[in-house]
Amino acid sequence: ITLKMDNKDVANYLYTTREAQALLKGGVQRMYVGNLKVGEHELVAFFTGKGPNQRDYKRGANLKFTKGVGAKYLELKISDRAAKAQPDFVIKEWE
Repeated sequence: ITLKMDNKDVANYLYTTREAQALLKGGVQRMYVGNLKVGEHELVAFFTGKGPNQRDYKRGANLKFTKGVGAKYLELKISDRAAKAQPDFVIKEWE
């Protein structure tokens, strides 16, 4: 996973097999903690990996959001989309 915040690389992570197994069982990982100014921002996430049938993929997801005073939490979620035999990527903004 590669994360960009406002067109700047802020995090890169390559998962081991054991870490990927933990995520499949519902585990979570904190990817980035930063101090953003109040206002408009954009998060872009690139996912690279192997999907069903060992097919390589590279996909992206993005979210434009407004940062106010206080903490802001965003969730990157990867789920299986069996109908298309491809993973589905979503960025969720927590209220």
